Amino acid sequence: MIARLLLLSVLLLPIHAAEAAKKTHPPKHATPTKALELTPEGLQTGMKKYIQEEADCRSTDFGKIVPLKGARIRQQLEREGAKVNMVLDVAQSGQLTNIRFAAEVKDQAHLTLMLCATYATMRTLQPTAQPPGTVKSTVLQLWQDAQQKPSAKPFYSSTLKAQMTPFELNVY
Repeated sequence: MIARLLLLSVLLLPIHAAEAAKKTHPPKHATPTKALELTPEGLQTGMKKYIQEEADCRSTDFGKIVPLKGARIRQQLEREGAKVNMVLDVAQSGQLTNIRFAAEVKDQAHLTLMLCATYATMRTLQPTAQPPGTVKSTVLQLWQDAQQKPSAKPFYSSTLKAQMTPFELNVY
């Protein structure tokens, strides 16, 4: 019986390895990930600048930047006890391909911080395309829609996807 199991394991090993390889490498026909035309430094500078435009957001602190495995960076935003993790995916070109804000807690303080982060990100991506009031309305509408189901909105050459479960915003 043990010999049969060993033989079966040896025979299945190449199949398992091939399946694992398929999961870790995208197919050759996949389209390349589109960059956001923004570097991590540009996002950081813009967010710190534009987050000051909203009175409720001015007390937001930006934590230490932590490199993660692969081409990812993490930073924590904090405002009045609420904490949101920001994870950036960086392409080989140095430009961002995804910005993800996530919080484990869903309450008014975390929602306010998520609104602040969304606003500052949108203003950083397109600083002159829309007046601040229009951007604020778009942010509020995005998160109101997300109360019911995940909501995605195109924003010039980017897309913003907000959802309540898990509580996060992705910009790609």
